[in-house]
Amino acid sequence: MKKQEIKQSLIKFVENAKCFDNNSKLKLLLFLSGVKPNTYITLRITSENLDDQIDFEKYLKKLDIIHNVSRAKGFEEIKKIKNNIAFWKIKGVWFGYDLFKNEKSQKDFKKYKKLLKEHKHKQADFLAGKIYDYPKCCINSFIKEQDEKYLAKKYSYCSFYKRLHENDVNFPFVQHTPCTPKCKPSQRLNKRYSEALKKISPKFFREFTKTKKYTTDIIVDDMNDVTDKKGKSIWPEKDCFDYVVITKDKINGRHYLISWLSNKFFDEGTVLSADVVMKYDYAKIKVKKVKKVFDGFFHERHFVKP
Repeated sequence: MKKQEIKQSLIKFVENAKCFDNNSKLKLLLFLSGVKPNTYITLRITSENLDDQIDFEKYLKKLDIIHNVSRAKGFEEIKKIKNNIAFWKIKGVWFGYDLFKNEKSQKDFKKYKKLLKEHKHKQADFLAGKIYDYPKCCINSFIKEQDEKYLAKKYSYCSFYKRLHENDVNFPFVQHTPCTPKCKPSQRLNKRYSEALKKISPKFFREFTKTKKYTTDIIVDDMNDVTDKKGKSIWPEKDCFDYVVITKDKINGRHYLISWLSNKFFDEGTVLSADVVMKYDYAKIKVKKVKKVFDGFFHERHFVKP
């Protein structure tokens, strides 16, 4: 079988495989299209897809794709939600794969890991940005924003999280954090990725860009925040609230955790009736009404030794 035929077979495997979430499918397909030189994906194995990793690694070998793979790590999912408790269960194991265009990229990645170990974070972040082909303006912005004082001075709580949500909407095909929601290089990259994905996998493109609407109850869980080394918020006074909410009932077989920006404060455990619109790799929420509040809402987990 010729390599082009093997690649087409791999594309079909990626489209249908249960081991990849949408984000990993997106990055892997962009890598296979050639527009993304290097990437990182996760592969999950459960009792339902025991052979997926074996099959995937066969493709990597046949196509001579240079890669690194992490050791196995367990992952869990919410099994059910009953009253004020979210019950978690170990679902399977996952592996991280770094995929490289060539040996030079793999060598640069090793240098990046070495810089991290040496605590040379600025140099490491800049090199990582180059490896993954991120715009220079976005790399520089990311490096600056690792400074908590700079971040607190430049943004209010609301403007920081509003920017992240706007980036999700404006750049659904890119994986970096654009420096602004109007970043021109990110716009060009987003368009290039969109066109490449549509060409290499029309099937996944249709699924990824499809709008899905649900009416469901959501539970206010935690609040996203940026903290200093002492664990205190860098924005003591908040002008809005970026919550993590959980779908109370399962959607497509799972409870979703969604980031939701609101101008209103809600206690943890508040149950809201809401319309949820999912598209790309994010969701929008429109609250209909407050239904009740679960006092002392918490997560029950049972950890096991690796």
